[in-house]
Amino acid sequence: MSDLHHIDLASEATVHLDGLRIVLLALLPKDGRPRTVAELSANTGANSASIVDALLDDYMAGALEFDVRADAYRLSTTKARPQGAIA
Repeated sequence: MSDLHHIDLASEATVHLDGLRIVLLALLPKDGRPRTVAELSANTGANSASIVDALLDDYMAGALEFDVRADAYRLSTTKARPQGAIA
């Protein structure tokens, strides 16, 4: 595989995750109610690994909270909304 082909695949994956992130943020209730990974997966057709990858930066920035027991994300009630989140 050439380096150029590898770069094309990487940028295609990045574009896919960016698009998925926007959809996932739109699916999270604005009142802070959680949405399980299974619900997000069912609504987007994405697998759980892709969901985690798409939301990782927002989670690390504190804009999202994750409940391990419920396997659910929710918008943070204490931090600013993620960039690109629909108000």
